[in-house]
Order: sequence, then C-alpha cells, then structure tokens
Amino acid sequence: LFAEARARGWISFSSEPAALLAMAGVAFSSKFLYISNIISNDNGVAAFSALAIVAILNRWRELRPRDALLIGLLIGCAVLTKLSGLALLAPAGWLILLQARRNTANGPLWRGPALRQVIALSAYLGAALLLVTGWWFARNIVLYGDPVGWDEVKLANTFMFRGEPLPLGDMLMAPFMIIWTVSSLGNGILPSAE
Repeated sequence: LFAEARARGWISFSSEPAALLAMAGVAFSSKFLYISNIISNDNGVAAFSALAIVAILNRWRELRPRDALLIGLLIGCAVLTKLSGLALLAPAGWLILLQARRNTANGPLWRGPALRQVIALSAYLGAALLLVTGWWFARNIVLYGDPVGWDEVKLANTFMFRGEPLPLGDMLMAPFMIIWTVSSLGNGILPSAE
C-alpha cells in the first residue's frame, strides 16, 4: 500500500518529496491505522488493490498482453478478498483505452486496429480475472442463486441497512466521518436512522 502511494506520488509529480508525502498520507491516516490493527478482509483488498494500481501505473506507457494478464490476476485476488475489488476494473479499463488511443493515428476507437486491441487486451485481463474468481462466482450461483450471494449478505448484515436514505447534509459529511472518525467503539460513525 505504501509502495502504491509512493508510486502515485512519483508518477504524478516526478518528485521524491511528493512521493514520500503521498506515502506518509496513507501511513498516518486514521482509517489505515485502524484497519491495519484488526483482522479484516480490508487488509487483503488494500494490499491486492495497491499491487494492481502499481501494475497499472507502471504500464501506462505501454500495455502488453502479459501485463493485462498480470493486472487481471491482481484484480482477481482483490475481488476474492472483497467484492469492492471490482472497482479496479475502472482504472484497468482506462489503461486499455489509453493504450488503444495511443496506437491509433487519431482514428476512432470503435473501428479497426484500436478496437481489435481493446478487445484483445480486455480478453487477456478478463481471462485472468475469471481464472482467479470464476470458481467463486460459480459456487455462489449454485449455493445462493446469484454470483455474489447478495441475499445472504443482506441477511447477515441486517443491522447495517438503513430504513430511510441519509439526508443530504449527512450524505455530504459521510465520507469525512468514515475516513477520519475512528474510535474503539466503532469504525466511522454515521447518524442513526431514528
């Protein structure tokens, strides 16, 4: 995770102080310190996500099929750890589109060589992702009737679902409360629905 933050700082600003500052921002955030001291699948998804982001950042100049396989494997590991790892498909997809755009002489992305490259790189990434996660999604379909077992998740976490949506003011404050308020009593406290 620290390496990912440092890599982002270096790639964004080409400066060692900026890279170290980005790394320190992660290391000393209260949420990271809290999550690092408990047993949780958040630790695993953070680690695999950091590795995937570093792989994506390191390949932003040239993405080869074997790079797409590696990124797919890392995203697959993140997804097996926690379903939110699927969010990594957004930067990976952006990288694939960026690569295809670079290899076209200002032509449209939806025709010719660019489209073939997008399809090929997406297929490599998707194959690696399915290699790692396919068995788990298939298992969930057999056991629960859907790929992620959402009904079981809702049943096990009934206490977490609100009866009504958050008011707009609370919704705007929620990210700050979740990231910066950590106590021994809870992990980011949101207003109750009552």
